[in-house]
Amino acid sequence: MRMKKGLLFLAFGGPRDEDEVEEFLTQLKGDKIHHELFRDVIERYRRIGGSPYYAILERVVSSIKRRIRGAEIEYGVIYGYPPLEEALENLEKRGAIEIVLFPLTPYKSYQLHKGIERLYKKADELLLQLIEAEPWFKDPEYVRLWAIRIRESLFPKLKVSLLFTAHSVPQESSTQYLKDLEATVQALSNLFPDIPWNIGFHSWREGWVGPSLSEALKSLKKMGSERILVVPVGFLFDHLETLYDLDIVLKEEADSEGVVMERIPCLNASEDFLNFLTKRVYDALKK
Repeated sequence: MRMKKGLLFLAFGGPRDEDEVEEFLTQLKGDKIHHELFRDVIERYRRIGGSPYYAILERVVSSIKRRIRGAEIEYGVIYGYPPLEEALENLEKRGAIEIVLFPLTPYKSYQLHKGIERLYKKADELLLQLIEAEPWFKDPEYVRLWAIRIRESLFPKLKVSLLFTAHSVPQESSTQYLKDLEATVQALSNLFPDIPWNIGFHSWREGWVGPSLSEALKSLKKMGSERILVVPVGFLFDHLETLYDLDIVLKEEADSEGVVMERIPCLNASEDFLNFLTKRVYDALKK
């Protein structure tokens, strides 16, 4: 008798509205949140008009549910709602016994590792079998999705450079994350061999992987770049870190430096990304 399969999308998460900001920050940082940080994050969300993250996430998951038959599909988040454990319980209640874990990120990180650990603990309680989907940071079709967007945005009359961006992580937990990320960036840069490029990291601080977004931008300017095309390859969906860190803060800095800056949107719920994701999900469920 074949076991009924399920698939659980793992997403990073975030607050769905202002009322969830404090709890999200507490989960993320594991400590009491200073009032100044809380107010600062609230103000950032207000400046971007609220994050589209969950709306995009739900469109993606709903689309995959329509395209994939014969498996129960849910999503859970590492920080926020619905939590991973609740999503796993929902799959178990619907009869799934063998569940594929499918991270909505191509890169392995410490946060993802801890989230998967939580799921294995919960799966032991529920007597479920978990299978981890293969990572896809080197998949040529994934690289192609970004390459198409880069090519469509290139403007030959200016000296253009590419600025790839991703979230920073503590240096002591960066090895696999950086290895995965750099593989994607290298594959992309190989497709555009005549274009200078750099990587900049969001939320950089002392002891974390750099350079910061600001330092990366200034470095490209020193190389003679007149226009910088920002490629947020570290993120699948637009959210606070792209809409605020890039579209507001970095754009203002680029303007002050006399550099023309444009940004490629994240993959979001675009049709070509959904087609790619559907194939990856289908292949993961077959194993």
